[in-house]
Amino acid sequence: MGPPPAWPGFRSLRVSRKLHESSNVTSLVLEPADGEPLSAALAGQFIVVRLRPRPDESALLRSYSLSGAPSEDRYRISVKREPQGAAGAYIDARVQAGDVLEVSAPRGSFTLRQGERPVVSAGIGATPVLAMLHALAAEQARRAIWWIHGARNSSEHPFAAEARELLKTLNTLISVIAPEQSGEFLPVAVQTAEGLSNSNVTIEISVIDLCGF
Repeated sequence: MGPPPAWPGFRSLRVSRKLHESSNVTSLVLEPADGEPLSAALAGQFIVVRLRPRPDESALLRSYSLSGAPSEDRYRISVKREPQGAAGAYIDARVQAGDVLEVSAPRGSFTLRQGERPVVSAGIGATPVLAMLHALAAEQARRAIWWIHGARNSSEHPFAAEARELLKTLNTLISVIAPEQSGEFLPVAVQTAEGLSNSNVTIEISVIDLCGF
């Protein structure tokens, strides 16, 4: 179980920035509309956002993992636009910098743990793991870190440059797995799933967390 939420219900946060991370992923940076500090989330936690695409219809409630560094100043969420996704389409097309959204306090028990426990992500499942990577970089963690992420191609590979910059500061073996266009992302160590299996590196583990599969 994670810690209890820092506030009940929803709080008004203003969109300070809107960023296009890839062809189908948009990030929103959210800051307090009232100027009061936020509660720094644990890396890996999520927030609930209440969206109102149409004033005369019921609100949409969506849970989004925080994708940025833990902070009392701002939260970042990153949302994938799906073909039939009402919330993702609304955020991509209509939400703009300056808009105010209703946001819950961070919550969730999928958080950064001590020890070496690989987390394998795919697609938008990178968001909570990226927050963990930010936290590890901030503390200059010296444990072995594996960054294993799957994406269809480079246009659908959000956070590639951001992850590489964070990984440069850490003791890391990287593998970016792209089933359709392997090797396209110029990973530091292992380029493909086959390369990973053929490498001479062995991790003795009993549990792997999967995110986004």
